[in-house]
Amino acid sequence: MAGYTYTDMVRFLKSGKDKTTRKTVSSVRDVLVKGPTSKIAHYYLWGNKIATLNLGTRSLKLYSQGWHTKTTKDRLNKVLPRGNIVQRQMKWFYNYAGKQKVFTEGMTVRV
Repeated sequence: MAGYTYTDMVRFLKSGKDKTTRKTVSSVRDVLVKGPTSKIAHYYLWGNKIATLNLGTRSLKLYSQGWHTKTTKDRLNKVLPRGNIVQRQMKWFYNYAGKQKVFTEGMTVRV
């Protein structure tokens, strides 16, 4: 599996190195970009922002950008520190601690 994990994003923010890091595997482009502060990182897949990690508020915002694909869901599941996103009857759901919420664009989960 390609892509970044939650731990990768935290490590990227704490590294203090580059403002951008890229990973290309099987022609799929995954990019991490630091936000306006050292506590925010954005995760892009093929140029579409799919996650924003904010260590200051301990939150992770999730986006599909309208791409409800296996690849997008895979990348979101990798970046989630707990819980997962599943698809049932063409709808996405976020599962955590035995509860299920409908996935909504820009939904926030605590990290």
